[in-house]
Amino acid sequence: MKRRFWRDASRQRKAQLVLLTKAFVFQIFSVIMTFVLALAITRDMDMSLSFSAVDIAMKVVLYYVFDVSWTKLLTHFKE
Repeated sequence: MKRRFWRDASRQRKAQLVLLTKAFVFQIFSVIMTFVLALAITRDMDMSLSFSAVDIAMKVVLYYVFDVSWTKLLTHFKE
């Protein structure tokens, strides 16, 4: 029984690591695509880097707002 628990826990950790890696790689891809698109439109390296920086900041803030709202929504429905 204990061996099965540790095997299942190990699989869960591996699955979580895969999901975390996938999310990280996707964010890098997303920032690169934002930069490339901005560069194609503006033809200005500095402006494209600025757009990419703003994109990162907006995503962090929006993710936080989304996560807090989602948690409140779930808590509301559990009551």
